[in-house]
Amino acid sequence: MRACGHLLGGVVAGASVAGVGTLTGHLHGPAEFNWWVVAGTGVFFSLFPDVDTDSLPRRWFYRAVVVALVGLVWMGESRLGIWLAILAMLPLLDHHRGWTHGRWMPLLGPGLLGLGAAFAFRTEPLSVTSFY
Repeated sequence: MRACGHLLGGVVAGASVAGVGTLTGHLHGPAEFNWWVVAGTGVFFSLFPDVDTDSLPRRWFYRAVVVALVGLVWMGESRLGIWLAILAMLPLLDHHRGWTHGRWMPLLGPGLLGLGAAFAFRTEPLSVTSFY
């Protein structure tokens, strides 16, 4: 897939995740800054598709992630920083074009990211009773 395909996929995935956040009530739509942060994160991750190989884009990707993590800690958003760190490490779990390029990933990926964003933006602690 070329860069245009990755960019389009990132826009679709980012907007889908932000849409899930809006539908679940964790985000208040495109007028809210956090909506664009969530959507932009999807686009950011799609622009660096080969972070599971030793390449120049991989080094720049992880440098940007470190800068973002420092910024999130500085702003007191450690919960979002933890999620960013987890998501940034996911491509390293398998070989190049492994599970991240599976046929089910375009559907499952945004759903998992949306679920992660929903938990990241929670204001109350997660407990077993919150599911009932």
